[in-house]
Amino acid sequence: MEKYPVEVQQSDHALNVGRFLSQHTVHDVLRVAVAMADRQFRAWCESWGHGPEMENAFTILQEAFKISKRLLQESSPTTIEILLRIGDFHKERLFRKGKRKDAEQALQAYREVRIRDPSNMRAMVMLGFVYQYQYDMTGERWLLDKSIDTLSEAMTVGSSLDPLMIDALLFAAVSFKERAQFDGCADDLDVMIEILRLALNSPAHFGDSPALVRLVLAEGLSVRYDILEHDEDLSEAERLIATVQNFELYRDLVKGGLFQIRFQKFRQHKDIVASAQAYQNALSGIEKDSASPLPMKFSICIQLAQVLREGYHKEPAPLMLYGAKIVAQCFWADAMARCEDWRSNHFLAEGHLRLAEIQRSRYYRHLTLDILDESVSHFRQSVKLTSPQDARFGVRAARLAAILRAQFKAIQTPSYRISDARREAVSLIGQLVRARFPFKPSDAQECLMEIGDLVQDLCQEPQTVDLLDKALSHYSKAVSIECTDFSQNVELLVRVAQILTDKGDLTGKSEYYETAQTYIDKIEVLAKKRRCQTTGHLPLLAWLLEAKFNLMGDPDQGRRALEKYYDIFHNSNYEVYDKIIAARRYTRFMSRLSLKADDYSKKLLQILEDSDFISIKFFHAITYTVDLMLQLISDGLSRKAQLTIIRREASTPVLCVYYCIYLKKSAFEMVQLYERGRSVLWDRLINSKTQTDMLEEQHKELAARYRELRRLLASSEEHDPRITSMPQDRYQTAADLDDVIKEIHGKPGFEDFLLLPLSQTEMQNFASEGPIIYLVAGIGDGAGVSLTISLHSVSTVNLPRFSEKQCRWCHNQLQRAFSIRDDAPSVSDQLLGDSLKWLWYSAAQPTLQALGLLSTKKGLDPSVLPRLWWVTSNWASRLPIHAAGDYSLAKEKALTCTVMDNVISSYTPTLRALKYSRSRLEQLKQQASRSSKPGKMLLVAMHDTPDRPKLDDAVPEVVLVSAILEPHLKARLLISPQVSRRDVILNLHDCTIAHLACHGEADQADPLRSKLLFWDWGPKPLRVGFLMRMELMKCQLAFLSACQTAVNQDEALAEEGLHLSGAFQMAGVPNVIATMWNILDKEAIGIAIQFYMGLKNEGGELDVTRSARSLHATLVDMRNRGLSPYIWGSYAHFGA
Repeated sequence: MEKYPVEVQQSDHALNVGRFLSQHTVHDVLRVAVAMADRQFRAWCESWGHGPEMENAFTILQEAFKISKRLLQESSPTTIEILLRIGDFHKERLFRKGKRKDAEQALQAYREVRIRDPSNMRAMVMLGFVYQYQYDMTGERWLLDKSIDTLSEAMTVGSSLDPLMIDALLFAAVSFKERAQFDGCADDLDVMIEILRLALNSPAHFGDSPALVRLVLAEGLSVRYDILEHDEDLSEAERLIATVQNFELYRDLVKGGLFQIRFQKFRQHKDIVASAQAYQNALSGIEKDSASPLPMKFSICIQLAQVLREGYHKEPAPLMLYGAKIVAQCFWADAMARCEDWRSNHFLAEGHLRLAEIQRSRYYRHLTLDILDESVSHFRQSVKLTSPQDARFGVRAARLAAILRAQFKAIQTPSYRISDARREAVSLIGQLVRARFPFKPSDAQECLMEIGDLVQDLCQEPQTVDLLDKALSHYSKAVSIECTDFSQNVELLVRVAQILTDKGDLTGKSEYYETAQTYIDKIEVLAKKRRCQTTGHLPLLAWLLEAKFNLMGDPDQGRRALEKYYDIFHNSNYEVYDKIIAARRYTRFMSRLSLKADDYSKKLLQILEDSDFISIKFFHAITYTVDLMLQLISDGLSRKAQLTIIRREASTPVLCVYYCIYLKKSAFEMVQLYERGRSVLWDRLINSKTQTDMLEEQHKELAARYRELRRLLASSEEHDPRITSMPQDRYQTAADLDDVIKEIHGKPGFEDFLLLPLSQTEMQNFASEGPIIYLVAGIGDGAGVSLTISLHSVSTVNLPRFSEKQCRWCHNQLQRAFSIRDDAPSVSDQLLGDSLKWLWYSAAQPTLQALGLLSTKKGLDPSVLPRLWWVTSNWASRLPIHAAGDYSLAKEKALTCTVMDNVISSYTPTLRALKYSRSRLEQLKQQASRSSKPGKMLLVAMHDTPDRPKLDDAVPEVVLVSAILEPHLKARLLISPQVSRRDVILNLHDCTIAHLACHGEADQADPLRSKLLFWDWGPKPLRVGFLMRMELMKCQLAFLSACQTAVNQDEALAEEGLHLSGAFQMAGVPNVIATMWNILDKEAIGIAIQFYMGLKNEGGELDVTRSARSLHATLVDMRNRGLSPYIWGSYAHFGA
């Protein structure tokens, strides 16, 4: 029996076996060393891979291997066992830590074993598996070939009774599947299935291995069903899944519905929503199981995310879509770190793809640009990380092109970023044409569809028949591919029919419409074959019927088109935006009919009048358009996203007014509809500030839920944490809030909660302090209208000359007058006078006359003039209607032919905003009366502002204002230099009156970025977007002695009242004095002094409720002194 030599006995520092060495054989000692290493390894596993035991195990094994090399033969079983242990330990650590170094060392150990024992089954199987793992991490195809070759050799030399044979078969099957997907080769998929069937009947099964074989075989059968649509493949997969429930390890996942839904996705009876909680439980279990290999964890997360996303499209539950997003992001940080270690991001390509698809689905639900940008980013990364030689590259590039086209269409405002996105989408055509064709039919079809879409949408406009034929050729190739994806087949047939309809529109030939109809018929046949309902073709069918009516004049086609449009916006299968488009097309079709004089249109109108299309359905479509628009502008969206939708839907409120005029609806109904569809951000902010005291008293639990949901929405924007619990989706929070508000409306006495009063009498009561006039410019060069609310009626006044075209002319005249003021003041005054004169005769004079407000006495005391509130829309919101008048005639003949001679004007964006301002003023007055402390006034003078002209008279202005107000209020003067935004904000919270003499600027592109300028305005401007979120709890009046503080340069947001004046009102200030154009520094002093003097009542007390009358008297006095309207016409009162 072999003994250790003395020198070996002395080297006991590594094995720490002491005197044991001199009494036992080398084999005994090495077996003890292996046992010690095993104990260390088990301790490391029990510590979830965080302890030092694994390093101890490696130290023991390495020393043992050194000894075995010196004292034993190369092929000694003990040496081979040590090497296998080293390989296994590295493989286990690879599972848990995912480090590239462990993969390399495991491969080295297993290769050493094969050098000593070429037929060692364990080494071959583990080598094949590690090669496969390396492919998962790197995406290098040669590793799949190495894995398949090694595992094929193991299957050849191994015994069918060897338990490792099951592992060899499973690993080989997975490698064949991966190679099939990379190469786009169905033959490898057939080999995979045959290998797994062999494994299914193997006598070497142990533990839960039969369950794993069944799951992998079911997956292979499902993939092949995708391609060949053999029902027996799907049936066999479902039978296999059903048997897995008998295995403890997979029971929860199977019961939870993961695998059933995954393989029943082509069936109609799958239950998605009921399984949502099971997904969460399964994911929690996966998170805790640190022994699972990283690719397996990641794969299960991606599968869960995909199932949830597909489930959402089957049964639209927002929780599932948001859950899919969170699941897909699970382990993302770990994955990124490990991929960096492997110097490859192949591992993340699939994850980026799933996240991109989820965000795409969420975008089409919520239509928010933030989500769309995320989807584009993830699709872009997925393409970047996929090898062009990979068969999956083409479909990923196609999806990137599609989402880039969606991004281009979603944003109306031109920008370099969007132009760049357009070019990127076009550049993908070449990549798609050169890409390896996917072997999955639905993917191949999708690639051809996208090439057709790119040709149709992104080539140079206008479209030509030749261009449409090119797109049609790609669609036709896609149609020739047999595909099992029913939804995609419907979408493709719709595309072909759309191209044919476009050709009919271009050429005026009816045969293209008829051919398009055959494709629509094919969709219905396909739906009957599948025994399911499809609605994806309805928009095109309606459009096609409308086109046929326009071409051939068949009234029946027109009637059917209207019926289809009507069906779409009442169909729950459509997203909100699709419904809006259908409702809009319905209303536009109806309005065009009313304008046409041909016999076909008259005949169709007669048919419609005999039914309920005009009397009921047309008006319903109008109101439904507004409701859908408001539904689209969710409280869960960011302000940026909300404004994007508002811009896109900017014409909706005005169009609704004119449709109502056509239908001869009452003025009351028009005001109701118009009020609901405009100044959406105002309404949302007012809702967020609405008191719930009465609701709290009567329905405590409901009030608590309402407040909590408001709190969640007011908190930070949606975030993306790692999944430890399912976070609340911001968009779902908004939907929950809507449900709570509906529940509140169902309670007696709360029917009008957050709403305007619905009765005409209640609406008329808003005019208790003076009439309210909605001034609406006509569309194009059509007639305008004013909707007037008085104590006695709600009525309309036709304004034939007040068109959008004329308003644009007036606005341009004003801008020209302002631009030449310094060089040609007389010409400027002439242009300004002409503009104000046109405003008087086209809008103000007929409206005031209809209300009986035209006075015959000039120079009446402002105290006896009635007050009036203007609600301006579209282009009218850019015009100074308060200063309208024929000033030349008034001066020559002393006539009252100006607005100022007849009424005291104020502006408000909506009735609700006026109600809010009035209630705020009453609250603040009561609050001030209860306080024993004197109020405060904030006076800011920016004599010097970085990079802006000096305001030499700003300091004298605030000093003189302070002298007027100091007997009543305690002054807080902030005088430049170094008056910061922080200083102003802090003092705004504690003042009764704020007077800001500084620079103001209206942003050309984004009204939320319009700003007041203080010393630190460069890095920290005081912007509209910030001001409107503030809560100013004491301020009753803000005088903005700055330029353009009531200017919104964004035409599409004209209905929203988004300017600095509006921002102060939204912050809770009930009275704001603001300016509509640049003001003169010197004259601003006189206006401010006279205004504040006018705030004092007969008893000498300060009365903020006199703000509008005081400003009016000030402007009239300046007018009477012969000063140009340019000097005083800019100033206006906003609010109560």
